[in-house]
This record gives sequence, C-alpha cells and structure tokens, in this order.
Amino acid sequence: LRKAIFDSRPGYNDGQSIENGRLMYASGNAQLRYFSEKYGDSTLVNLLSHREKMLGFLEYHDFYKAFETVVDGGYPAFFEDWRKHMNVYYNTLASQMERTDSLETRPVQIPGQFLFDMALSPDDSLIAALSLSSLDRPVRRLYIVKNDSTNQSDIVAEGGINSDLSWSKNGDYVYYSRTTRGENSSLVNDIFRFELNSGKELRITRSRRAMYPSESSEAGSVGYIVNENGTGNLFILDMETGEERRATNYSGDVQLIDLTWAESQKSWLFQRFDENGHRNMVLLNVEDGSEKVLDTGEKDNRNYVMSPDGKKIAYTSLRDEVPNVFLYDFESGMETRLTNLFTGGEAYAWMPESDSTETGQILVKASETKRKDRAWWIDENRTPFEPEISVPTAYSSWRKKQPPSFISLNVEPRAELVQARYPYKSFRNITHASTIVLPYYSDAENWGLFGTTGWTEPLGKHMIAGSGLFSFGDADQSYGLLSYI
Repeated sequence: LRKAIFDSRPGYNDGQSIENGRLMYASGNAQLRYFSEKYGDSTLVNLLSHREKMLGFLEYHDFYKAFETVVDGGYPAFFEDWRKHMNVYYNTLASQMERTDSLETRPVQIPGQFLFDMALSPDDSLIAALSLSSLDRPVRRLYIVKNDSTNQSDIVAEGGINSDLSWSKNGDYVYYSRTTRGENSSLVNDIFRFELNSGKELRITRSRRAMYPSESSEAGSVGYIVNENGTGNLFILDMETGEERRATNYSGDVQLIDLTWAESQKSWLFQRFDENGHRNMVLLNVEDGSEKVLDTGEKDNRNYVMSPDGKKIAYTSLRDEVPNVFLYDFESGMETRLTNLFTGGEAYAWMPESDSTETGQILVKASETKRKDRAWWIDENRTPFEPEISVPTAYSSWRKKQPPSFISLNVEPRAELVQARYPYKSFRNITHASTIVLPYYSDAENWGLFGTTGWTEPLGKHMIAGSGLFSFGDADQSYGLLSYI
C-alpha cells in the first residue's frame, strides 16, 4: 500500500513499470478502505447496488453514475480527495524513514531495467544477475557480471528463469529453475545449471516441479523444493549417482520457499508456510531431522543470504509493508535491522571485508522510482535511522478499516439441509456459460451471422468452446470450429 500511494499520482500507472499490476491492486485496496472509512459501509453497499435502466427495463451497473449518486462530484472528486489525503499520509511516513542516499553505499551496475535476483560467487569475483531489459522486450536474461569497478557483463541464458539463483561451492556452476515443458507438454519447473567453463546449460531434473536449488556441504549434493499435489517438501539429489532422497515429510497445505544451506548449523534453512497461514524461518538439521523455528509471528522473512563466516544470515522482511533488510545471529538468536527504507530494500548477497572495505558488504536492491531497479553494496554494520514512526490518526485511521464481518474460509455444511449424497459426475454438470450471435458483412457475396459459444463445468474438468459463421451469400464461405479441453 505504501508504494502504491507513492505511485498513484496522475501519470504513474503509465505502463512503464513491471509493478503496475500490483500497484493498481494496492491503490484500489487503499481507495476502498478510505471510501468505507469516510462514507461508511452502507454507502458502499448503495454504490454497488445502484442500477441504471436501458430501454426502460434492462438494468445495468454504471460505476461512474453510481458514484455520482452517493458522492458529490462523483468519482473524480473522490479520487482527488483520496490522493491528497494519501499524499499527506505517505509523506509524513516517508519523512521519518531512510532514503537510498543515506545508505553510504557503492552502486553496482547491473544490466537491465528490472532486477529479479542476484547471487555472489564463492570467490566474490562474479555476480549472477537475473533481470529484464525492458517492458518492450519482456524476456528474462541471466547475466554474469564482474564484481569490480568495470561491472563488465555477459548474457549466458534467457527465458523462463525463476528468481532462485545460487552458486556451486567451487564457483563453476550457477543453479536455477526454469519454467519448461514436462511430460505430456505440461508447464512445470525443473532444475538447471549453467556451466561457466563450457558455457552450456544442463537440465538436472525432468517434470519434477522443483525450485530453489542449493548445494549442501556434501560434494555433488543439491537440495531443492518439490511441490507435489499442493505440498512442498525438500529433496536431496546426488549428482553423481542420480539418486534422489526425501528430507522432509510434510503433508497437506504446506509450502516451502527460499532454500539455502547453513554450513555453521549443518542444516537446511527455508521459509515454511503452513496450513494455518503461519510463515516461519525453519532450520532442518540433516543429522537427526529436527527442526528449529527461528522467528515467530507474521513477519514474512525470506530471501536468505549467508554471511561469509556462516554465523549470520541477512534476509528480506515484509513486516514494514515494504521489504527491508534484517540480520539474524545464529549464536545469540538476536535480530537487528539493517535498512529502514521507505520504498524498501532487498538483500541478495554478502561479501566479506577486503582491502578496499573495512567491513563486510551486503548487496541490496533498492530504488526510489518504479521505472528502474538499482543495486548497492552497503555496510553490514550500519545503524539505520529508526525513530518511533508516528502518523496523525486523522490520516491513518483508514489503515485499520476492516469489513464489519468476515466469512470463514471453511464453512461447515448444515446437516439438515443435505438432501442426498452421491458421487460427483462432471459430465452431468456441464453448464452453458455464454453465447453471442452477431450479423457480419464482408462483401455482397459474403454476409450472414457470426457466433461463439462456451460451455464449462464448475470444477473445470471439461470446457467446450465453439465459433463459426454462416454465409447467406455464399454457403461455401461458412465454417465452424469446435474445441474441447
């Protein structure tokens, strides 16, 4: 919401950012809450239930005319009022947080307009970076960038590469997953690696629905997350023998993301989403299979980066409603904040101290414009500007606005209303969705009716679509198409 407010000014939903879809959704969410806060839930009901009539009897909903009936000046007046209110809220908030120019950083020139992922090689000399050149050519490209003053880069792969880059321990390979074709031409995620010496890409799994590859301390051992029937589990693959073994035994609606190996703990680290909606950082000990939860609450910590000595991790947390970077010390169990940026920052790599730097550096993506992402090296020991953030209630009360009642996600059936039970038969439930027939005219000999129809089944097991035209002028020009999925 915070970034949406900043980017909701006239001209900002201009198709020049990859974030536009999410920002428009967030802007709508903010407008809905503000409208309900200012005018009340009953006015919202009146807005949605308002109907206009066409030809005196056909009822339809006109959003702008409905707005005019409930708000003086209609939607344009409401939008201007909302925009001014949000600008006060946002600027009050932003004035109490950091900007990128306060980070005392060293910029990194990564090719592309939008950055999806970055990973640092074991010897700190190279950065694997996944980016998008521009929205005019929305194809992801994998670059290998020299981590020096030149930032020289080479394109090594492109296409449906996911944001889960990791390096092999010897620095010879970059691992990642791709969206690719599996069995029966289905679209699935599989694990790949790019070999720097040969310049070739090797597919490691096939039709495995696997993501987040990461090497462990065992030579030739690669871990990844497999999603089977809606459940995520950790699997370990021996690259020499091709043998795969399962390391977790979750069931039900459990998802795992952001896998990495924590050498100092001899454990796998990942984020776990359970069926109750809890999100936790979990350490899985490979020796005894025990698990240790490192955080509590709904902090939503992800994108883990190990420190060079393995004693700490940096990660991105969404607790501020925009991403910011935090550090966790395995020995003390203490968490510290590294950034407090008002437009957010995300951690991707950790470099040890060198001759040119007195302390270790963390690679962070941070930008104050939605039109281009930027990357920076920042001091691992910096102290962020972190005051007690306060916004006047008059400008922040809309943030707490909630629906007057919630419908449970799980509604138990009422036994007295159940008349019969029987196996569900999908063919019997194929239902008409829509049919449209319109006249058409091509020339004096080719004119008639064009039509399209669609039929579906509630669970999506069967879908039928048909279209075609019938030419009254020349029957040979008629044709029809019927498809079934």
